[in-house]
Amino acid sequence: ATFIAALIGELGLDRPVLVGTSLGGHVAAAIASQGLAAPRGLVLVGATGLFPIGPEACQRLAKRAVDRSLQGTRSKAETVFFDRAHVTDAFVHEEHRINNSPGSDGVFAKLAEYFVGQLDRDAVGSTLAAMPARPPIELVWGAADRSVPIANGREAARLLAPTPLHVIENAAHAPYFEQPEPFNQLLQRFLGSVF
Repeated sequence: ATFIAALIGELGLDRPVLVGTSLGGHVAAAIASQGLAAPRGLVLVGATGLFPIGPEACQRLAKRAVDRSLQGTRSKAETVFFDRAHVTDAFVHEEHRINNSPGSDGVFAKLAEYFVGQLDRDAVGSTLAAMPARPPIELVWGAADRSVPIANGREAARLLAPTPLHVIENAAHAPYFEQPEPFNQLLQRFLGSVF
């Protein structure tokens, strides 16, 4: 969050709209809730880190993060996509190579460590909800999201009320990839409302 806020300042961006997916949603929400930058709006897609999910769920995330085996890579891809046709051998092998590139072991170990030790403590939804002048927020979830289930989206919408929750059918954790047209329509409508 600190790095992205510094980048916003360095680029001289005037109140950008931040779009974050999964842990990126947590980062975008942290930027706003901690006053690191003043975004014009937030679009949080299958976001984590808005409220505590408990040690068991954090452990599951950590375990998946450090499993960089070929089968683990395939399993993650099958969780990310609703349509298993996206999970081709070529995709899995390329993702596996990326996940096992030099230095990646340290990155994934740090990510797992963060999930277990800090993610729930860093939950920012309550702080964001209590902001007197919080930016407009849209929540977007894939109806079949198995990584961050739709129940988390409903809880985030309750916590951040009156924030709308948009559910995209035939999509899992990457609705922007699997259903770009409805996702882009939501995003364009939101951008039109804040500019």
